[in-house]
Amino acid sequence: MASFEKYETKQGEKWLFKMDVGKDPATGKRKTTTRRGFKRKADAQREAERMLRELQAGYFKRDDITFEEVFVEWYDKHKKTIKPSTRYTKESKFRKHILPHFAKLKIKNITSVYCQKYVDTMADTMASYRDYTIQASLVFKYAVRQEYIPNNPMDRVEYPQEEEKFLADNETVIKYWEKEVFQKVISKGEQEMPLRDYAMIRTFLVTGLRKGELSGLFEDNLIDLSRSIRVSRTVFWRNKEYILMTPKTKNSYRDVEVDEHTFKLLKQLVKMNKELRLQNGNPEIEKFLFPRQDLKPMRSAYPNDVLSRLCKRISVEDIGIHGLRHTHASMLFASGASMKDVQERLGHARLDTTMNLYTHITKERKQETTKNFVDYMTL
Repeated sequence: MASFEKYETKQGEKWLFKMDVGKDPATGKRKTTTRRGFKRKADAQREAERMLRELQAGYFKRDDITFEEVFVEWYDKHKKTIKPSTRYTKESKFRKHILPHFAKLKIKNITSVYCQKYVDTMADTMASYRDYTIQASLVFKYAVRQEYIPNNPMDRVEYPQEEEKFLADNETVIKYWEKEVFQKVISKGEQEMPLRDYAMIRTFLVTGLRKGELSGLFEDNLIDLSRSIRVSRTVFWRNKEYILMTPKTKNSYRDVEVDEHTFKLLKQLVKMNKELRLQNGNPEIEKFLFPRQDLKPMRSAYPNDVLSRLCKRISVEDIGIHGLRHTHASMLFASGASMKDVQERLGHARLDTTMNLYTHITKERKQETTKNFVDYMTL
């Protein structure tokens, strides 16, 4: 229903009407729109009737809708298409770095100039600013599809280039251990660490598994016939509860063969876990290969804590758990593995991901190949 009012202006009497257009998606409260400037009440009534027909047909578009309201509308659909871990990350990005800049603005009033200022501000604040602008742009694209706005103001912004990107020899620095450090960690770790912690660090080093992949291993992921580990799930923690999810990509589903000694250590873990379950009264819980004392999967910070203590104890650089994955890749290349072999073992979705990450290693291999050729031919 619409309500009509007469009001005074310098040009004389005018009419306006107010109409309920439904619930506000951000607050759940009823939302009212106002239209004014009609010369006669009959004109206001005709426009109100037209808007009412559009509302009833489901295609009335509010022109006062805010960015936050569009975000809520878009995200309600979008979140059903992404994994819980991705949801958590995306919600955090919008809450901390996007909504504070855009939330209360009417989306039709947000210009490319304003978006450019946002991009410039973010570029001065963080190296990964582009991802935040991409996320904001998704909301604008949705608004265009819903005909709230005619075009996406993010399409016309310029992205600042970091000074380092203009340097020809600039490359992403990836931390990894050389062979001597790798061997020292394997040897010293076995001597000085509890079996469960050592088996964990060794498994990271000889498989290149991601942290979530190793945390999500069940005991039955050990394949005796091929002496391999089957990667089929990952673990994500949120609000002190763990969630079992599919791996990062379809290529992340894989069997990773390991050496005999590593496999024996993992089979010892299975026996230890059985005793641990007995101590806990054999509760109904998944049989994780690397459980905590309460049989839940290890918390995400635990592997880095164990690695940091070991590195300090044996005086080697702490490269972080993901550095062990890079170390595994570098050892594969050093042993003669092809780029395709490394891609499959690491579970990368695309070959170019592997190539881009390990350019520095492949360059070293090319230089070594050239040197070997020159030495062999005595040039």
